[in-house]
Amino acid sequence: VVIYYSQAGGTKKIAQGIQKGIISQTGQCDLVRVKEIKPEELERYDLIGIGAPSWSSCPSPLVIYFCKSLPSTLKDKHFFWFSTHGTLPGRCIIRGVQPLQEAGMTVIGWRDWYCDSSLPGHGKPWFTDGHPDAIDLAEAESFGKTMAVHSRKISEGKTDIIPTLHSKEASDQIWGIGHPFIAMGGEM
Repeated sequence: VVIYYSQAGGTKKIAQGIQKGIISQTGQCDLVRVKEIKPEELERYDLIGIGAPSWSSCPSPLVIYFCKSLPSTLKDKHFFWFSTHGTLPGRCIIRGVQPLQEAGMTVIGWRDWYCDSSLPGHGKPWFTDGHPDAIDLAEAESFGKTMAVHSRKISEGKTDIIPTLHSKEASDQIWGIGHPFIAMGGEM
C-alpha cells in the first residue's frame, strides 16, 4: 500500500508513480490518502509506503501523527518513506523515517522529489515549477519497483540492503538547515 497526504497534488502524482512501479513487480498495490486508512488496517499489507510534502523541512503534521500511531503489531512489515518539497528537503526525510525506526519498524528505503512551490515574498517562476515532471514520475516508478524487489529480498534474508539513516548533521551539510535563506548562507 502507498499512503500519502497531498495538498496541491504533487505528492499524489509521486505516490501514483510509486504505486505503478510496485504493481509492475507484485501485480497489485493499493493507493490511499492518509485520512482514508486507520493504522490498524495496515495488518493486511507486507510493504507500506508513506509520503508527505515537506513544510519548513518537516513532514505534514497529519502524516507524522499517523506514523506515531502505528501499532507495534506492524514490526514485521516493511516500510518506505517518500517526500516532496519545493526547495530543499532539509530534515524532512529524517523526520519521517526516524519515528518509524524508533517504533521498531523496518524502513527499507526513502526518497524525495521536487514539486511546485511558492514561497511568500519570492516571485515566479520558481525553479521547481512544473514538478513533478515526466522524469520525476519515471523515478518514482523506478523507486516503487526497487522497494518491491528489496522487500522480497529482505524477506528472503538479505538484510544488508536495508539502508542506514544519515545523521541530522550530515543532512544539514547536504541540504542546509531547512530554510532556503539559511541554506544559501544567510543567518536568522
